[in-house]
Amino acid sequence: MIQNKSNQGDLQIVLVKPGATEFDALGRIVGTLDVPLSDSGIEQAQSVAAELSNLEITAVYSGPCLAAQQTAVEITSDSRVRPRVDSKLKNVDMGLWQGRELEELKANQPRFVRQWQDNPEQVCPPEGETLVDARPRVDAFLKRISRKHKSGVVVVVVADPLASVIAARIDMLDGDDDQPPKDGLVSEATSSSKSAGDGFGKLQSFSLSAGFAL
Repeated sequence: MIQNKSNQGDLQIVLVKPGATEFDALGRIVGTLDVPLSDSGIEQAQSVAAELSNLEITAVYSGPCLAAQQTAVEITSDSRVRPRVDSKLKNVDMGLWQGRELEELKANQPRFVRQWQDNPEQVCPPEGETLVDARPRVDAFLKRISRKHKSGVVVVVVADPLASVIAARIDMLDGDDDQPPKDGLVSEATSSSKSAGDGFGKLQSFSLSAGFAL
């Protein structure tokens, strides 16, 4: 269970992956498409809400996609906190691949799909964007919440692959990456993370000291 083990004055960021949709069940690529939670996705969102119920949540931010917003609503259903939709949490645009089955793409474009899976930062889906393209809005979001929330628990509901980009950026800013921080972003802290569950509804918690700055 995720617990608030932060020291007083720490900021804890909890990344939550939305529950599943029918597109996910069919193996279709969602990207930025607005697809609602499936019945099982609603159950997953409710399970996440129960997992977080022991935390005193300061704020909940959600990506603009429908599944993320529905998951955020479940998390805040028994709380005075209301989710805030942030356009900077828009998922990575998968371009012409959105809505198509991954297995179909593997059959028709095996080499390109394999390159994208092996090195997504360097490969761009047709008319889409790379993970690197998404970094500026991720950094802008992290700057905003680090200035607005000096302590407490902030829940961020965002789908993969953008959730992975956010986690990687926090790790890099906290010195877990072998390379020094770029773009003038600096952190004086180290983060600890904990994951719970696999697949949809996954939780990842980062405890950041008050020295965390961007």
